[in-house]
Amino acid sequence: MDRVLCLLIFLMTGIARFSKFLAGLGIGEYEEWRPGMKRKILLAGYNGARNTGSDVRVAAIAKQIRELFGKEKLLFSF
Repeated sequence: MDRVLCLLIFLMTGIARFSKFLAGLGIGEYEEWRPGMKRKILLAGYNGARNTGSDVRVAAIAKQIRELFGKEKLLFSF
């Protein structure tokens, strides 16, 4: 299962490199970041089955990112 999830994340990040091109073909959306815009951050990961506390680590990462960039400059969705 870990290998399948790793492959899916690898494919998603690979396709993301072509997001501007794909948006030009009408597949998906692309918006270039400009100063003053909120940053959109996606956290994706898998920490294994029955890994107690892994959800707490993700919350801690989100908190650290908010502290680093500032809450008003980020757009988080869960």
